[in-house]
Amino acid sequence: MAAPNPNAPDLIENYLEDREPFARPILHRLRAMIHQAHPEIIEDWKWGCPAFCLNGRNVFLLGGFKKHASLVFCEGARLTDWAGLFEAEKAGGFIRVLRLKSEKDIDAGTLFEYLAQACAIAEEDPPPSAPKTGKPAREVVVPEILARALRKEKPVAAFFESLSPSCRREYCQWIAEAKQEATRERRLERTLEYLRAGKKRPFG
Repeated sequence: MAAPNPNAPDLIENYLEDREPFARPILHRLRAMIHQAHPEIIEDWKWGCPAFCLNGRNVFLLGGFKKHASLVFCEGARLTDWAGLFEAEKAGGFIRVLRLKSEKDIDAGTLFEYLAQACAIAEEDPPPSAPKTGKPAREVVVPEILARALRKEKPVAAFFESLSPSCRREYCQWIAEAKQEATRERRLERTLEYLRAGKKRPFG
Protein backbone atom coordinates (compact mmCIF):
# COMPACT_ATOMS: atom_id res chain seq x y z
CA MET A 1 0.00 0.00 0.00
CA ALA A 2 1.26 3.48 -0.87
CA ALA A 3 2.40 5.83 1.88
CA PRO A 4 -0.46 7.84 3.42
CA ASN A 5 -1.15 11.34 2.18
CA PRO A 6 0.92 13.66 4.44
CA ASN A 7 -1.88 16.23 4.27
CA ALA A 8 -4.52 13.74 5.38
CA PRO A 9 -5.15 15.23 8.88
CA ASP A 10 -5.82 18.69 7.44
CA LEU A 11 -7.90 17.32 4.57
CA ILE A 12 -9.98 15.30 7.00
CA GLU A 13 -10.47 18.23 9.34
CA ASN A 14 -11.64 20.43 6.46
CA TYR A 15 -13.91 17.69 5.17
CA LEU A 16 -15.59 17.23 8.55
CA GLU A 17 -16.13 20.96 9.02
CA ASP A 18 -17.68 21.24 5.55
CA ARG A 19 -20.37 18.64 6.28
CA GLU A 20 -23.96 19.37 7.26
CA PRO A 21 -24.27 20.78 10.82
CA PHE A 22 -25.95 17.63 12.14
CA ALA A 23 -23.19 15.41 10.72
CA ARG A 24 -20.19 17.24 12.17
CA PRO A 25 -20.44 16.01 15.78
CA ILE A 26 -21.17 12.48 14.56
CA LEU A 27 -18.10 12.38 12.33
CA HIS A 28 -15.80 13.99 14.89
CA ARG A 29 -16.89 11.44 17.48
CA LEU A 30 -16.44 8.51 15.08
CA ARG A 31 -12.96 9.76 14.21
CA ALA A 32 -12.02 9.89 17.89
CA MET A 33 -13.44 6.43 18.57
CA ILE A 34 -11.49 4.94 15.66
CA HIS A 35 -8.24 6.24 17.15
CA GLN A 36 -9.23 4.91 20.57
CA ALA A 37 -9.91 1.48 19.06
CA HIS A 38 -6.27 1.05 18.01
CA PRO A 39 -3.28 3.28 18.84
CA GLU A 40 -1.55 2.52 15.51
CA ILE A 41 -4.42 3.44 13.19
CA ILE A 42 -3.23 5.72 10.38
CA GLU A 43 -5.27 8.51 8.83
CA ASP A 44 -5.26 8.77 5.06
CA TRP A 45 -7.23 10.50 2.30
CA LYS A 46 -8.74 8.22 -0.33
CA TRP A 47 -11.57 8.49 -2.84
CA GLY A 48 -12.27 12.02 -1.63
CA CYS A 49 -13.06 11.04 1.96
CA PRO A 50 -11.35 10.25 5.28
CA ALA A 51 -9.76 6.79 5.39
CA PHE A 52 -8.24 4.89 8.30
CA CYS A 53 -5.65 2.17 7.71
CA LEU A 54 -3.88 -0.48 9.75
CA ASN A 55 -1.30 -3.09 8.83
CA GLY A 56 -1.31 -1.84 5.23
CA ARG A 57 -5.07 -2.38 4.87
CA ASN A 58 -8.04 -0.04 4.55
CA VAL A 59 -10.16 -0.51 7.68
CA PHE A 60 -12.64 2.39 7.89
CA LEU A 61 -13.99 5.23 5.75
CA LEU A 62 -16.06 8.20 6.92
CA GLY A 63 -18.67 10.04 4.88
CA GLY A 64 -21.03 12.92 5.46
CA PHE A 65 -24.16 13.35 3.36
CA LYS A 66 -27.27 15.54 3.40
CA LYS A 67 -29.34 13.20 5.54
CA HIS A 68 -26.87 10.90 7.24
CA ALA A 69 -23.27 10.28 8.21
CA SER A 70 -21.69 6.96 7.36
CA LEU A 71 -19.01 4.72 8.80
CA VAL A 72 -17.77 2.14 6.31
CA PHE A 73 -16.17 -1.08 7.54
CA CYS A 74 -13.95 -2.01 4.59
CA GLU A 75 -13.81 -5.70 5.55
CA GLY A 76 -17.18 -5.66 7.25
CA ALA A 77 -18.33 -8.97 5.79
CA ARG A 78 -15.87 -10.66 8.14
CA LEU A 79 -17.36 -9.08 11.25
CA THR A 80 -19.77 -10.86 13.55
CA ASP A 81 -22.81 -8.55 13.53
CA TRP A 82 -23.98 -9.72 16.96
CA ALA A 83 -25.80 -6.44 17.71
CA GLY A 84 -27.52 -6.21 14.31
CA LEU A 85 -26.00 -2.85 13.41
CA PHE A 86 -26.05 -3.51 9.67
CA GLU A 87 -29.27 -3.63 7.71
CA ALA A 88 -29.82 -7.04 6.09
CA GLU A 89 -30.80 -5.63 2.72
CA LYS A 90 -27.61 -3.57 2.61
CA ALA A 91 -25.28 -6.39 3.64
CA GLY A 92 -24.22 -7.44 0.15
CA GLY A 93 -20.61 -7.41 -1.01
CA PHE A 94 -17.57 -7.16 1.24
CA ILE A 95 -18.05 -3.82 2.99
CA ARG A 96 -20.61 -3.00 5.67
CA VAL A 97 -21.97 0.50 6.24
CA LEU A 98 -23.38 2.04 9.40
CA ARG A 99 -25.60 5.05 8.70
CA LEU A 100 -26.26 7.58 11.46
CA LYS A 101 -28.67 10.53 11.50
CA SER A 102 -27.90 11.80 15.00
CA GLU A 103 -25.12 11.52 17.56
CA LYS A 104 -27.73 9.87 19.79
CA ASP A 105 -27.74 6.93 17.34
CA ILE A 106 -24.23 6.01 18.49
CA ASP A 107 -24.22 3.17 21.02
CA ALA A 108 -20.64 3.82 22.13
CA GLY A 109 -20.01 0.53 23.93
CA THR A 110 -21.36 -1.64 21.13
CA LEU A 111 -19.74 0.37 18.35
CA PHE A 112 -16.38 0.32 20.09
CA GLU A 113 -16.47 -3.48 20.10
CA TYR A 114 -17.17 -3.47 16.37
CA LEU A 115 -14.26 -1.07 15.78
CA ALA A 116 -11.93 -3.24 17.85
CA GLN A 117 -13.16 -6.33 16.00
CA ALA A 118 -12.37 -4.70 12.64
CA CYS A 119 -8.89 -3.69 13.84
CA ALA A 120 -8.19 -7.23 15.04
CA ILE A 121 -9.15 -8.57 11.62
CA ALA A 122 -6.81 -6.07 9.94
CA GLU A 123 -3.97 -7.36 12.10
CA GLU A 124 -4.52 -11.01 11.17
CA ASP A 125 -1.69 -13.13 9.85
CA PRO A 126 -1.45 -13.37 6.05
CA PRO A 127 -3.61 -16.16 4.57
CA PRO A 128 -1.93 -19.56 4.04
CA SER A 129 -1.40 -18.79 0.35
CA ALA A 130 0.78 -15.78 1.15
CA PRO A 131 4.53 -16.17 0.53
CA LYS A 132 6.48 -17.59 3.45
CA THR A 133 8.71 -15.07 5.18
CA GLY A 134 10.85 -17.60 7.03
CA LYS A 135 10.11 -15.88 10.34
CA PRO A 136 9.09 -18.04 13.31
CA ALA A 137 5.40 -18.04 14.17
CA ARG A 138 4.40 -15.63 16.91
CA GLU A 139 3.69 -17.24 20.24
CA VAL A 140 0.04 -17.42 21.26
CA VAL A 141 -0.26 -15.81 24.69
CA VAL A 142 -3.44 -17.03 26.40
CA PRO A 143 -4.89 -14.48 28.87
CA GLU A 144 -5.11 -15.89 32.38
CA ILE A 145 -8.87 -15.28 32.51
CA LEU A 146 -9.30 -17.54 29.45
CA ALA A 147 -6.78 -20.12 30.68
CA ARG A 148 -8.72 -20.50 33.96
CA ALA A 149 -12.00 -20.93 32.11
CA LEU A 150 -10.52 -23.53 29.75
CA ARG A 151 -9.16 -25.56 32.66
CA LYS A 152 -12.75 -26.01 33.83
CA GLU A 153 -14.03 -27.17 30.42
CA LYS A 154 -11.73 -29.85 29.01
CA PRO A 155 -13.70 -30.48 25.76
CA VAL A 156 -13.67 -26.76 25.03
CA ALA A 157 -9.97 -26.58 25.86
CA ALA A 158 -9.26 -29.50 23.52
CA PHE A 159 -11.10 -27.78 20.67
CA PHE A 160 -9.26 -24.53 21.37
CA GLU A 161 -5.89 -26.30 21.23
CA SER A 162 -6.86 -27.91 17.91
CA LEU A 163 -7.24 -24.51 16.26
CA SER A 164 -4.51 -22.93 14.15
CA PRO A 165 -2.24 -20.40 15.92
CA SER A 166 -3.85 -17.51 14.07
CA CYS A 167 -7.35 -18.55 15.20
CA ARG A 168 -6.25 -19.00 18.82
CA ARG A 169 -4.41 -15.67 18.70
CA GLU A 170 -7.56 -13.94 17.43
CA TYR A 171 -9.58 -15.14 20.42
CA CYS A 172 -6.79 -14.27 22.85
CA GLN A 173 -6.23 -10.78 21.48
CA TRP A 174 -9.94 -10.03 21.50
CA ILE A 175 -10.07 -10.74 25.23
CA ALA A 176 -6.69 -9.23 26.13
CA GLU A 177 -7.37 -5.93 24.34
CA ALA A 178 -10.52 -5.21 26.37
CA LYS A 179 -9.85 -2.09 28.41
CA GLN A 180 -12.51 -2.65 31.07
CA GLU A 181 -13.14 -5.66 33.30
CA ALA A 182 -16.81 -5.84 32.31
CA THR A 183 -15.90 -5.88 28.62
CA ARG A 184 -13.26 -8.55 29.24
CA GLU A 185 -15.78 -10.76 31.08
CA ARG A 186 -18.35 -10.27 28.32
CA ARG A 187 -15.84 -11.23 25.65
CA LEU A 188 -14.79 -14.28 27.67
CA GLU A 189 -18.40 -15.49 27.83
CA ARG A 190 -18.83 -15.00 24.09
CA THR A 191 -15.53 -16.78 23.43
CA LEU A 192 -16.66 -19.81 25.44
CA GLU A 193 -20.01 -19.83 23.65
CA TYR A 194 -18.28 -19.72 20.26
CA LEU A 195 -15.82 -22.48 21.20
CA ARG A 196 -18.60 -24.71 22.54
CA ALA A 197 -20.35 -24.25 19.21
CA GLY A 198 -17.20 -25.23 17.31
CA LYS A 199 -16.58 -21.78 15.90
CA LYS A 200 -12.96 -21.43 14.77
CA ARG A 201 -12.64 -17.68 15.13
CA PRO A 202 -14.66 -14.91 16.82
CA PHE A 203 -15.08 -12.68 13.77
CA GLY A 204 -15.56 -15.05 10.85
